[in-house]
Amino acid sequence: MLPRLSRPEILALQESRLRELVAHAYENVPFYRQLFDSAGVHPHDIRGIKDLCRLPIISKNDLRAVSPESIVARGLAPNSLHLHSTSGSSGEPFQIRRSGTDLERFLHFLWRHLEYYGAKPDDSVGIVVRLPDALTETKLTERPRLRSRVRQLWRAAIVLRHSPQAEGIKANWINCLLEPEAIYRQLLHSTARVLVGYPSVLARVALQMNGQAQLRPRLIATMGENLTPGLRLQLAEAFDAPVFDIYASNELGYMAWECRESGQFHVCDDGVILEVLRDNQPVAEGEWGEVVGTNLNVLAQPFIRYRMGDIVTKGRAVCACGQPFSTILEVQGRKLDYFRLPDGRDLHPYCIEIALREFLSDVGRFQLIQERENLIIARVTARAPFSPQQITRMQEAVTSLIGNEVEFRVDSVEAIAPEPNGKFRVYRSLLN
Repeated sequence: MLPRLSRPEILALQESRLRELVAHAYENVPFYRQLFDSAGVHPHDIRGIKDLCRLPIISKNDLRAVSPESIVARGLAPNSLHLHSTSGSSGEPFQIRRSGTDLERFLHFLWRHLEYYGAKPDDSVGIVVRLPDALTETKLTERPRLRSRVRQLWRAAIVLRHSPQAEGIKANWINCLLEPEAIYRQLLHSTARVLVGYPSVLARVALQMNGQAQLRPRLIATMGENLTPGLRLQLAEAFDAPVFDIYASNELGYMAWECRESGQFHVCDDGVILEVLRDNQPVAEGEWGEVVGTNLNVLAQPFIRYRMGDIVTKGRAVCACGQPFSTILEVQGRKLDYFRLPDGRDLHPYCIEIALREFLSDVGRFQLIQERENLIIARVTARAPFSPQQITRMQEAVTSLIGNEVEFRVDSVEAIAPEPNGKFRVYRSLLN
């Protein structure tokens, strides 16, 4: 069950954890002491969320520019922590270090979301993601003690919410970089009742079933990529199970999860402070902005006012379903995924997908690429060739959105490969 806290209690918890985090970072993390001193800010100045704007916003480049010893808390050797490289979807992979306690909290939030969607303590959970560096397929056999430790952390994260007698807990961590057939075999062997993973990877796994419902999950939770309407429909039909989306990142952990009733996203206010800013100023409800987040539960390598590069639409202060969490209406993807048009507009290609929605039922996979400012290409693997009339209608639908200055082309291809990190980039701009 979700924590039985009122909205005022959650806000008080946020501010208490924020004060503790800022004091910890100043006293123990050289990077933050120097950052705060250069801004003329002392931890005593940060009494609540309203004071957060006094702290500088940082980015991945800021952290990459300094040594690991500068961004890891004193008393912790960087090489003794759990190492995880971000996927590098921005083209710039970044290494993150977590303590065992950090990981346990991370998994605790994951289980909370799965439980909200209907997962049971005795469910077998198949988690298809890019594994931490030490848990890749080759290193699993070389480091059985580490594999056992991760299993213990997963169990502890769930037992926190249940009794110690919850014996049936089982998580199956599967590397998303494996071939879809291998992932499918492992999921079948584990009899997974709950599937968690990147939507594009799970969609590739679904193709291995050839229409036979041999894998029967109770629910599917996606994360790590944009869950487009086309992917949601494909997964729901292939697995005959409800599909829910979780907004998460390696740096900030679990930030929001889809509400079953409203379809909006509950923000994990008890684990993160999520600011939605445009030109470094907070946006109003219903407006879009860039995510700047503070992870309240990570102490080994803190992230305070960290610029994600993601664009979201801010929602209500409290969800209409009655849960005491703030909301975001929509997660629109990374800022770099926007297409810059000749008239100066920044258009998220998700809008193009909506314009093409009626044609997606005939597409196995598609990808939108902006090759030039005046050229956007839709690469599609169609189950049947598009007729000239269909292509004309597609072009007309998109041209009405992007204007006549931009050429829109549809290219049919046999296959579209995922990125080297195992994810599939639906939207790509080659201008940056």
